[in-house]
Amino acid sequence: MALDEPIDATLRDGARVRLRRIRPDDKDALRAGFDRLSEGARSRRFLGAINRLTDEQLVYLTEVDHHDHIAWVVGRPQDMTEGIAVGRCVRLAGGDVAEVAMAVADAWQGRGLGRVLLSVLARDARANGITTLRAVMQPDNRAMQALLADFGAPPGRFVDGVVEVDLPLGDAGG
Repeated sequence: MALDEPIDATLRDGARVRLRRIRPDDKDALRAGFDRLSEGARSRRFLGAINRLTDEQLVYLTEVDHHDHIAWVVGRPQDMTEGIAVGRCVRLAGGDVAEVAMAVADAWQGRGLGRVLLSVLARDARANGITTLRAVMQPDNRAMQALLADFGAPPGRFVDGVVEVDLPLGDAGG
């Protein structure tokens, strides 16, 4: 399967979803999906309070090269306009480490979507020469910490009030 082909997946509860690479024309859907996130989900994703996405942020989040900045959106197979989740990894300057982040709509959390999304991001990252995914999160984001541990990541470290977890991709079998 080519890296840019959509991927259909079945979650733990039997729900079907479709993943595809993010595109510049996803700005409106991304904004609408962000608006549906709870305050807690927004805070976990952006490490603090954020009430709206600016036009500049939408450009950054949707106009990506899929090499140093890889991003996938998730929707229902029959309707990709209702954003369910988005995941991305962005290569840190000049290296083989990329910071990874995901946001999953509240109603879709706890259903295995994070595992599917992280698997796709890890696959694309490896294909682009990235050897480690680094997640930076609030200390109380136990779900993300558990997901990364399931993929083989060692325990995180506290840095400036957040937790950093490095996932070596050679060990990411999740």
